[in-house]
Amino acid sequence: MSVTDKLTVLHNLLKILTFLSIWMFALYAAVTMTGSSEIQNPSVDTLEIPKTTTPPELPKPEFLVAEPRKVCKSPECIHLAHQLHNWRDISVDPCEDFYKAACGKYNEDTLVQGPRLVKKTRIVQQLVNAFLKEKKSINSTSKSEQALKTFSDLCKQWVVLKHADRVKQQTTTRNELLKKIGSVPAFDKNWKESNFDLNEMLYKTALLGKQNLVFFSMKIENSKRAVIEKDYTIPELLLGYQKEDALKNSGLKPEDQVIEEDFKNVEKLNNELMKFNDLADLEEVPLSQLQTSVPSLNFKKILKGLFNQNLKNEVWDNIKNKIAVPKSSYFFNKTYNLETILKSTPKRVLANYIGMHYRVWVEEVTAINPKEKFICAEKIIEKLPLAALRVFTRYHFDKENIQLATEMVEDIEQSFIETIQGSTWLQQSTKTTAIQKIKLMKKIIGYTKELEVPGALDSFLESLDLSNVTSYLAVNIEIDRFQNEQNYNHMASLLPFAPDKMLVGANAFYDQLSNVLTLNVPFMDDPFFDSTFPNYAKIASIGEVIGHEIGHGFDPNGRKRDENGERKDWWTPEDSAEYDKRAECLINQYNEYDDPTYGRKARKNYINE
Repeated sequence: MSVTDKLTVLHNLLKILTFLSIWMFALYAAVTMTGSSEIQNPSVDTLEIPKTTTPPELPKPEFLVAEPRKVCKSPECIHLAHQLHNWRDISVDPCEDFYKAACGKYNEDTLVQGPRLVKKTRIVQQLVNAFLKEKKSINSTSKSEQALKTFSDLCKQWVVLKHADRVKQQTTTRNELLKKIGSVPAFDKNWKESNFDLNEMLYKTALLGKQNLVFFSMKIENSKRAVIEKDYTIPELLLGYQKEDALKNSGLKPEDQVIEEDFKNVEKLNNELMKFNDLADLEEVPLSQLQTSVPSLNFKKILKGLFNQNLKNEVWDNIKNKIAVPKSSYFFNKTYNLETILKSTPKRVLANYIGMHYRVWVEEVTAINPKEKFICAEKIIEKLPLAALRVFTRYHFDKENIQLATEMVEDIEQSFIETIQGSTWLQQSTKTTAIQKIKLMKKIIGYTKELEVPGALDSFLESLDLSNVTSYLAVNIEIDRFQNEQNYNHMASLLPFAPDKMLVGANAFYDQLSNVLTLNVPFMDDPFFDSTFPNYAKIASIGEVIGHEIGHGFDPNGRKRDENGERKDWWTPEDSAEYDKRAECLINQYNEYDDPTYGRKARKNYINE
């Protein structure tokens, strides 16, 4: 058989095998499909009909229960998250610059309308202002709320007055107040020399709240110290205005030489007082030495006019030894001083000078810009801070925050103590005193406990009388008088706090002179703090500030005062030298840092911060 024949036979066999394979596969598939069909579609004879019409119970699907997310969803937390989101700069890789990635747009988002603390203070002002528009403020029986309402109404009336009407109102009020201090010959043709008493006229000036007492001024520097200094003299320009006013209102004719003579003599006295200009640091002496040097002035009587008249003797006894007097030539020159001037000046000239000095001071009381936005809201906080604080606390503040902030302060204080104990360079005596200072640090968290008592603030406002006040100038004079009175009560330890507008600001501060840490109410409020915030958010917001303020007790100035705020060197020489060395190292480090936004700002003067 040829090769060709063999290939033909082989080819035919392959065809037969392929055909048989396909046929067998088709047969197998047919049998399989038939069996499956019988299982899926059983005959009626083999189908078992259920005895009930209730459908068979199907198995319930199993669902996975998600773990609850530990996420704060309070409005305050949402607000905080919103702020943090806006501060991010998503164009920056956090691995390259984490701070810029997290806070790169802080300035852009926040500082346009002022820093957050300033913005919060403005919000407090507006909330108080909004309250004073509500019906409940009109019908309020609270003396503090009534005082706020009176001041607010008179301020708002003042800012809308035309200039001529404003001058008229101010002139009328000023003349009424001037009558209370006594007759002024340049403005009263019926003045009598026999009725003039220098100390009585200055005392009445003090009763109206004027701390600039013409021939001297009293200034409270802190709760432990007040200073008596030479008062300002009358600017020449303003003296000219007084002369024009006298010609209009004295009842005398312009040609009457008495007015010319009056102002010539007042100007002469003013020039004499100007000659004394001791501005350098001077030795200080007690008030008793001043009284000996200037016997024409009864300082005790005059100063008591500044105090609460029901408490004036008690206040005097408590503060007289806290009053310091710089030993200036104005008071203590042996041949030519205030005493020699008073002795040689006629009573008529003294009366005119006191009256004109008072009139010039009155002009400054209402020196505000009526076009400035929020001016009355700002003035309310400035003039009646405790009353404004009461409104915000009562209607807008979560008091639970006070306890939480108190606990945070205690935790941070404990951290300070542990840090001091763990110091490797402080000696034990320095550590002991430093820890004692922290433990004895007094704290005002929000407000003092005295204000918790119902009606407490109204009792503090007892001597504030706005019942007959009808002008913006008059309400300013009365409230300023009351504020001065409260400051002296505080200095005399008869009041636990001073009525400072700082109490209403969104801030915290440390008083080195008293070793007192204060956290204001707005500072412990949204957006800085809330009871619903997670701990890390509380620490990052107000916790950082609290630590900063406590640190002022140990900055280059604070470390020189003890637990009572008294100046005392309680550091060992070795520790003091090491402190200065480390401070200098920090100064050098920051001097080398050139901030891309603010430049080289950190210098030696910034070390306290």
